[in-house]
This record gives sequence, structure tokens and C-alpha cells, in this order.
Amino acid sequence: MTSLVFVITMLVTAFIVFKLLQFVLDRARGFDDPTTMEMQHLVSAIAGQADWIEKMRSSPWETQQMSHIIKQTNERKNYIARLCVEIVSRDGVDGQFFQEAAQYAKELELSGIAKDKAATQAVKEKLFTKNGFLYPSSWDI
Repeated sequence: MTSLVFVITMLVTAFIVFKLLQFVLDRARGFDDPTTMEMQHLVSAIAGQADWIEKMRSSPWETQQMSHIIKQTNERKNYIARLCVEIVSRDGVDGQFFQEAAQYAKELELSGIAKDKAATQAVKEKLFTKNGFLYPSSWDI
């Protein structure tokens, strides 16, 4: 009987350790690769990151100034930029709104704005603001 209890205990312990390891590795992996995402997933990912930034923006000043919050905010803004570049690089394949954003990003680039900033501004203005989703926070680093 004690050997059965020992085996069960070891199996449960191994399972818990495996799940913890899996959780830690998933956290360390970072953000999803935008190049493998569908357009709707890209837009959802941008909205999720922007919502987090807005949430932090409305948090107490002391919270906003914490070093790990500043670091996470910058990482999320960089990720938003990567997502926006991916959207405009597909050149409006999935519809008129995406095409408008891609065209606007090209115009901004031609006016001298950096590619990631142009893509971010175009997506924010043409996909989000134009459709009633207002994010007052800046997505730029």
C-alpha cells in the first residue's frame, strides 16, 4: 500500500512540476509571431495590448512609474508596432479598411516618418479611430 501511495505522490508531483515548467517557458517565450497570424488575430492582439496600456495609464501615478510597468509598457508598444507593420505589409489583402491603412502608411513613410511609426499611426487612425475605437494613449515608444 505504501508503494502505491509513493507512486501516486510522485506522479502528482511530476505533473505539477511539468505544468509549472510549461507555464514558465510560455511566459519566457514572449509575444506571438505576427507573421503567422490571421488579420483578425493581428487586430485583436493590437486591441489587447492597447487595452493594457490604457489600463496602466489610468492606474495611480506610483504604479505607472514602477520600472517593471515601464518596461512592460515599452515591450507592448514595440509589439504593437510589429503587429501594425505586419498589417500594412500585407497591403490590404483582407478588405478596404486594411487597404486604406496600408496606403496611408506608405504616404506617411514617403513624408519621412519611420516605417514602424507610420504603420502604427496608420493602423490606429484608419482601423481603430475611424471605426470608433479610441485609444488616447500613444502607442509610440
